[in-house]
Amino acid sequence: SLTSTLHSESIAAKEKGIEVNLHGGNYYGSGNIKYSGTSGHLYWSAAAAYKKSSGYAIAKNYPERYGDLDKELRNSDEENATLYLIGGIADDKSDISLSFLHIDMNMGIPRKVVNPLEEIYLRESISKLSLLNFRFKTELNEQINSYGNFYYIQNRQVLDNFNDDEYNSQSADYAFHRTNDDNTFGGNIAINFGNGSVGNTELFINYSRDLYKLQPNFGLELQRTEAENFSLGIIQDLFQTEYFKSRLYAKYHIYNMLYTTENDAFFELNYPEAGASFAYLFSEKLVLNGGVNLGAKIPEQILLLDTSKSFKFSEKALNFDMGLSYKVGDAFRTGISMYIASLTDIVYHRELYLFPDEAHTYNDMNYGINTFFEISWKGFELYANYSNHNSDKAYYYYTPKHNAFASLSKEYDFGLKWTFEAKYSGERNSPNISSESASDFVLFNSRVSQKIAERFEIYVDLNNITNEYYEYIPGYPQPGFIFAAGIKILIGERENE
Repeated sequence: SLTSTLHSESIAAKEKGIEVNLHGGNYYGSGNIKYSGTSGHLYWSAAAAYKKSSGYAIAKNYPERYGDLDKELRNSDEENATLYLIGGIADDKSDISLSFLHIDMNMGIPRKVVNPLEEIYLRESISKLSLLNFRFKTELNEQINSYGNFYYIQNRQVLDNFNDDEYNSQSADYAFHRTNDDNTFGGNIAINFGNGSVGNTELFINYSRDLYKLQPNFGLELQRTEAENFSLGIIQDLFQTEYFKSRLYAKYHIYNMLYTTENDAFFELNYPEAGASFAYLFSEKLVLNGGVNLGAKIPEQILLLDTSKSFKFSEKALNFDMGLSYKVGDAFRTGISMYIASLTDIVYHRELYLFPDEAHTYNDMNYGINTFFEISWKGFELYANYSNHNSDKAYYYYTPKHNAFASLSKEYDFGLKWTFEAKYSGERNSPNISSESASDFVLFNSRVSQKIAERFEIYVDLNNITNEYYEYIPGYPQPGFIFAAGIKILIGERENE
């Protein structure tokens, strides 16, 4: 997600002008400003944002298992500051940029986390993230081009718990002021060769090195891990015709743990991966596409350095998907797709006090469908989406079985636009009854905006209009009704509008 954000910002940096946004409502206020400019082949952009929240109240219909915890189930405060800088040079064949991103966030959480029934409290969470990214793209000749990036990420999180004597007396783990430091640097390079009618060939290589440290409040280094990831691969286009396109790819991954304070942690993992994708154009309106992936992946690695010393990994993974889309001009578009993911020979190991070498092997099957349609008519835009997810194993309880979304909007010639949307989520099951979330919920949101002289835009947002109680992750209640209004101001030229 950081890569996508930086790519979007690098494009926006080539616009000229100043953009200002002010936003506020019943729970928070925020503002951001961005200045962008160009001079010859040079371009630059600087942006800063600040958000302050006094906390939000959850909906009143929270489940009975929480009891009378209205004050505890309230996010007390949040403060978030962001700085983003980018500068680059570009011409018709090359684009080189250097960007910097820093996020500083303080959040108070005077409520139970981990799951609602465990007596573990967090008082304050401090998070700092810094990212330095060098990105390049160049065309060597008409058939060969190269692109990639080199980056450094520093991520720090500080957690404080409540000063509760009952838990302090049990173990130092319950009275912590813990600092998690995660430092990663790496790079990605790809070279693309054009081969005429055969299609393109792309070679790529990725490398990253990660240093993780966890320090408790008394200052000693409790856990430390240093590891590196390396992968290389090839992407080859095949059978490129007017109506049919296909692509093959292959990767090889190496995970090497260089150092760890945990004696029984696995130190090296090597696994291949290969796949293929295709698209067939029946007509200008109807397209069939699909893909298959086969490899030995690690779908879920659970707290490798946690005191439980538990992890899961898969020896074999097979993924298959296929979709069909239909389009009539710009007025109507619809599609349906399905996927199957089969994980076999999954080894689950957990070091227990009585059975230190206990291990299990089992299989898991995931499958689902996704369908959507979009209609445009006389300024009205209607979009609807439904997805279904099924799994043999219950540890995917964060993913609901049913998700649906619908949006209706209308834009007028004089600059007024309104949007109304509805979200449905249902049948989220958990293997642990204490961490079950409120399963089914429906949310209604809306926005009304008005452009003024193409330089100003004012808007009003209403979220969770019915004040519904809901959770995306068990034990983390989301806000009730939210009202917010804002203004967007554009100053100067907007060349890349």
